Amino acid sequence: MAARLPDSIIPDAVQIFDAGAALTTDPGASGHATMAVSPNCTIEVLRAAPRGQVEVPVERDADVIVLVLGGEANVEGPSGTRTVHRDQGVLIPAGVRCAFTSMSDEELALLSFRSDSAESRPGYVPNMPSGVKIRVPQAEVAAKGIGKHLYVFAVDHRTIRVAVNATQEWNQGAFLRMNCEYEHVGDDLLVNLPERMARWYGVKVLSEADYRIVPQPDATSALVDLTPFVEREVAAALISPAPS
Repeated sequence: MAARLPDSIIPDAVQIFDAGAALTTDPGASGHATMAVSPNCTIEVLRAAPRGQVEVPVERDADVIVLVLGGEANVEGPSGTRTVHRDQGVLIPAGVRCAFTSMSDEELALLSFRSDSAESRPGYVPNMPSGVKIRVPQAEVAAKGIGKHLYVFAVDHRTIRVAVNATQEWNQGAFLRMNCEYEHVGDDLLVNLPERMARWYGVKVLSEADYRIVPQPDATSALVDLTPFVEREVAAALISPAPS
């Protein structure tokens, strides 16, 4: 199964990994070592002693690519057994079980890439700007400076949190957290909600009358109270004629 995304990993961070360093650590060791992980991808080094075996975990919804870093192996799959050498690779379709058996006196080392075909997942929406914008006073979130992105967190059905940091302890309870684009407008920040979050809240446009900004003591985040928007939507639904 895919590794769980560690809480310390920022989903939009660029990660550098060193497979060579993994092979020089504890030479001759067998097993899996995770090099990098994100919400949609896991990269591992898989190792087996000479004449040993590595079985690649079956992924139900993702293909797996395996590159031979060292040694040579027989690859056993549903279509038979093939031999692969250093610098060759294997594409394993989703749902297929595949085992690699070392055929030399050299340690077998494999680099495994597992990446979801995210667009094929039901309900998947890319992290793209929606055009739904919220105006937040810069002073309410900029106590420790602002980087390239801000982060937004779905706290509950009528509250969004805007923050400069994606890894603070309080945000672990958010059921959706994403980075977002923003622009400076005078002393304010115009936060562009990601499409996925805008769809979840059911908003296509927000006026400044549709929300309230609730400052937080540390001035590195602010709560966006959508109660006015929710109440307006409920009222509109009550006066709309029922479908015949």
